[in-house]
Amino acid sequence: MTLQKQWVYVDLEHYCPQHFILASSSPTLDLNLIGERTKSQFWIARPHFCSSSILEIGNDPVYSIERLSKENDAVILAMGATKPRDLPVPGCELSGVHFAMEFLHANTKSLLDSNLEDGNYMRGTKRSTLYSHLFSNYNNIVSFS
Repeated sequence: MTLQKQWVYVDLEHYCPQHFILASSSPTLDLNLIGERTKSQFWIARPHFCSSSILEIGNDPVYSIERLSKENDAVILAMGATKPRDLPVPGCELSGVHFAMEFLHANTKSLLDSNLEDGNYMRGTKRSTLYSHLFSNYNNIVSFS
């Protein structure tokens, strides 16, 4: 990961909830470097991978969204698809629900254009849960407060 991308992670601290945890699957992400540049090193987690087989065994979810939400201030499970699809997921019609790329484009553009001073980014609430479907080609990020 380039130094420039690492600075973007550092700048995430400006608009993430207070107890937000950054987790990345990038093997080149230098967490020590980012930790030195942020106000709170506690919002950085080790890189990790998660698959749908870990979250659900048959019809018995090992880690349901409800359980993850209860045990964490923020939860993000994401896939890498760039083309969004509307899915019949409870809550998708609610305010604050965004496709991942819409969310990322708005926040990155605001960060690069004005260092977030224009206010044109999507802000998380004090306790929000973000998740996306763990199925191929789906990339919805859903936010509940």
